[in-house]
Amino acid sequence: MADTPDPVGLERGCLLKTHKVTKEHRDYFLRACEQAQHDFGLLDWDIHLISQDMEDHEAVVDSDYGHHSATIALARAWDRKPTKKRLRETAIHEMVHVLIAPVTFLGNQRYVQYEHHKEAVEGVTVRLARLLDGAVASCG
Repeated sequence: MADTPDPVGLERGCLLKTHKVTKEHRDYFLRACEQAQHDFGLLDWDIHLISQDMEDHEAVVDSDYGHHSATIALARAWDRKPTKKRLRETAIHEMVHVLIAPVTFLGNQRYVQYEHHKEAVEGVTVRLARLLDGAVASCG
């Protein structure tokens, strides 16, 4: 079976990515990221968007907490149609990774001082509380 080509990626557990991400999709995704950046209070972060070929993800983010910089890589093709809803959900998901970058950074350290951990958790908590307060207020 190893000699048989796997044109749809079933052996790898993935499907062939047949839905191209267009410039319009990319622009919409970028606007959704910018809105999330504003809503999450991440205005002190530099967010960059690139396109790249990916097998297992629709988007990934690489954040540099020390420089408050993040690069979001958007896949050039998806296995599902990149609807506005999916693009927005994916943008928000990647921006949440940026939001929790302080805690992720500390979690990757071998030794963390209590004060640094407390400061990172509190910073994320404050931003989430502001975001959720706005969401809850708009429900009333």
